Amino acid sequence: MIFSITLSNLINTFAIAVGVGICLLNLFQVSAGNWLRKEIKRYFQVFFGSVVIYILAHLVRQLMEGIGGTAIHTALYCVTFVEFLVSGFMAYLISLLVLNASGSKHAKLVGWLFTAMLIVHSVLLVAAQFSRLYYYFDEHNVYHRASAYLLSNVSHLVMLVADMFLLVRYRKSFKRRVAISLWVYLLAPLVAMAIQAFVSDIQFIILATIIGAGLMFATIMQDQIEQYELQRKESNRMETELNMASAIQADMLPNIFPAFPEREEFDIYASMNPAKEVGGDFY
Repeated sequence: MIFSITLSNLINTFAIAVGVGICLLNLFQVSAGNWLRKEIKRYFQVFFGSVVIYILAHLVRQLMEGIGGTAIHTALYCVTFVEFLVSGFMAYLISLLVLNASGSKHAKLVGWLFTAMLIVHSVLLVAAQFSRLYYYFDEHNVYHRASAYLLSNVSHLVMLVADMFLLVRYRKSFKRRVAISLWVYLLAPLVAMAIQAFVSDIQFIILATIIGAGLMFATIMQDQIEQYELQRKESNRMETELNMASAIQADMLPNIFPAFPEREEFDIYASMNPAKEVGGDFY
């Protein structure tokens, strides 16, 4: 079976192409944002890089599925492994984002639990490569879910439940629009899975991931821009006040020399060199 041109395939390919384009655009915006904090920039670079890899791996599997050959068979297992592995890593990244934003007192412990879930997910996924634990490809290289397929989503679901708990428990720590965007990102794939049960041809999960990631990024970036503008205004205000204070101190010094030209028996000179904008001591 070769990849056929159908309406569902066109929709999927278009959605994937748009998704990759959006993610690459967001990556460029993050990389160009010199005003962003280093940790936020690095986080979104890794996150959107992971989304691109996940989407492309899914596309490659879709394109190769049904094409015969041993090499294709091996490539399909490798690509599917990457797809499943990166999906777990994406869930892990979102959980860390929610956890850090919540300000929980137990953030370090919960973070280690999230890391443990990711490690378990990765180890089981490696084991699945040598058995029909999660999925398999038949002699025609067609993808099939195995009996333990649901087990591949356990770590995702555990982290998802933990994320929801953190959003509810520490709701006061989140701005309303940021919380809404996070809820959309978390719940959209669940809605997509429900729709996918009835309409299997169109990859609604990919669409949900793209929409959720785009909304979350746009909201968080808008929040960061507003914080940056407030900090810039405060910095400008402080700079103006310091300049005024510096000018006031400078005006207190004699600025005409010699100060007493008719008195040749003495001379007066004064200078002030503060360590910063304004000196703390004055003569």
